[in-house]
Amino acid sequence: MKKLLFISVLFLCIQAAFGQAKTVTGTVKSKADGIPIPGVSVVIQGTNNGTTTDFDGNYSISVAPGRTLSFSYMGYETQSIKVESQQKINVGLIESTSKLDEVVVVGFASQKKTNLTGAVANIDVAKTIGSRPLTDVSKALQGTTPGVNINFNSGNINRAAKINIRGAGTINGSDDPLILVDGVPTDLSLINPNDIATMSVLKDAASASIYGARAAFGVVLITTKSGKTGEGKVRFSYSANTAFVNPISTLKFLDPTEEIPGLIAAGTRTDGSTPEIFGQNYSILLDGIKNWKAKYANNRTSNEMVYGEDWEIKNGVPYFYRVWDANKELYASNALQTTHNVSAQGNLGDKSSFFASFGLTNQDGMLRVNQEKRQRININLGFTTKLADWLTGDFKVMTINSSYDQPFNYYGGSGTDDTGYGGYFGYALRWGQYFPNFGTYRGYNFRTAGGYLSNASRNENNKRNTRLSARFTADITKDLNLITEISSVNDYYNRKQNGGKFLAWDSWSAMPYDATTIQTATPATLETGNDFVGQSKQESTTNVVNIYGNYKNNLTNIISNS
Repeated sequence: MKKLLFISVLFLCIQAAFGQAKTVTGTVKSKADGIPIPGVSVVIQGTNNGTTTDFDGNYSISVAPGRTLSFSYMGYETQSIKVESQQKINVGLIESTSKLDEVVVVGFASQKKTNLTGAVANIDVAKTIGSRPLTDVSKALQGTTPGVNINFNSGNINRAAKINIRGAGTINGSDDPLILVDGVPTDLSLINPNDIATMSVLKDAASASIYGARAAFGVVLITTKSGKTGEGKVRFSYSANTAFVNPISTLKFLDPTEEIPGLIAAGTRTDGSTPEIFGQNYSILLDGIKNWKAKYANNRTSNEMVYGEDWEIKNGVPYFYRVWDANKELYASNALQTTHNVSAQGNLGDKSSFFASFGLTNQDGMLRVNQEKRQRININLGFTTKLADWLTGDFKVMTINSSYDQPFNYYGGSGTDDTGYGGYFGYALRWGQYFPNFGTYRGYNFRTAGGYLSNASRNENNKRNTRLSARFTADITKDLNLITEISSVNDYYNRKQNGGKFLAWDSWSAMPYDATTIQTATPATLETGNDFVGQSKQESTTNVVNIYGNYKNNLTNIISNS
């Protein structure tokens, strides 16, 4: 019994001694040159407790024996050391050669990360894009690079993202960065993410020394895959993605039986009168909505409205009692998005290689009725060959065809659909849920945003981008090469607007009908001023020639040879 008690007490003492924290100090230096490293993160693994080294590389931390200290610093390999009886732990960190030898595209050339002096971010294409169902390269950039802000301020599937690097750069003008794909300014939304080989972001003003004033707000550099990726035998690959898109945030509407009493109270408090909307007296409207909810709310299976129940005309004014779910009526549920990519790459003999890809993307928009459609076809052909022992040729052919169909926008200034795209959303969501956006009577819509949308013809927008490029690299010496780049880019844009008049019940104006005459009345003809077809075409060709040289040598080699 005494032995057992002694062993138990001894075990408790060992436990107490093991769990008692002690102060460990030390210095962290670079193992290569022995120079102290300030700012090294020293953390107790498995906890949030830690410290950093001071200007002389010294640190001090309280840690219990048996725990592990982790030493990490950018550009160095992380080192972990288990604390036993040591009071002092000095650490020599090893440079992370895998990160410092990473090649980054900077302007006309490429450099190792260890040699960079400007603010350049290299994006890991495999991790960023990978197998994600992306249709726009801009979405791949979101959240990957500090200081790069990507905003989508519209649900329009054909609208490009707003890209900003390092905050606002001007009050009145554009602060968009210069986007170059294979050295040519390009709309980022047209590029197939699957065709991208490298992607870099030049953040500081130093990029203007290469590209001029256009690069004042940064540069996004993208190179597409070419024959250089071919290795060994010919390899084929196929990938496909299917995604369903839904709005993540929609407007929340009050129930009309809660909304209207507040409007009545506000009107009465202001001037003592009961307010109205488009001639509908709110008190009469409220009674009609309450009656509809009590008697008819549970037996409606279509958008066709019943006169005398869902709506009626009083003294020439239409009153709408039926309550709708505006968000459900307006937005599509599970809008479909599909992508297909087929590629082949490999060697053609000992001196040549090739890359070929075909991409097909289809997107459905966010409108439930008269839904927008977008299709993009990308074809990329690359061929690399050794023309001579000292000369390499890299040839590319890229074709992009994009088509976008959407309903004619009656709210956008003579039907234009770019800046005024929000018209349908704005008018469909600005009124109470008793307005019959997509309701019909005798098969005809009312004069509402949903009525316009349901009767709109389709606008057609087609873009085509074709580019031919050649790059010749001449190795003059071991340290010097001369590069010549030749590109010819053709852009074609065809836009067709299909307006049109249509029949609908003009609920904005007086309706001189009653319960009998409405049965045979003819709806009004709306939008005669937009009864037109308009078409515009634009085509441009850009030719680019770049000639530059690269000289690489270490200063130590030059001094030792002199």
